[in-house]
Amino acid sequence: MLRCLEWLRLAGYRSRVVVCADDGLLVRQFVGLAPVPAEVLPLRERIGRLAGAFRAVEFRQVAAEESAVARELARCAGSGWVLPG
Repeated sequence: MLRCLEWLRLAGYRSRVVVCADDGLLVRQFVGLAPVPAEVLPLRERIGRLAGAFRAVEFRQVAAEESAVARELARCAGSGWVLPG
């Protein structure tokens, strides 16, 4: 999630972002419906700061099968892949 948001920001994208995750607890933590453990709080805060770079960020829970595309995008972002054009 962090790498994807960083990648979008570095690519100059500033519009609406929908973050899809198959981990319901993770989604609830990011929307403020579940407590965030102390060891995860720095990551949560970093992602929150990054989210401020976009017009809007929505966190959405999806089925594991649907998150396969997101995992592939995260893999690409982590490998240094860049947007064409």
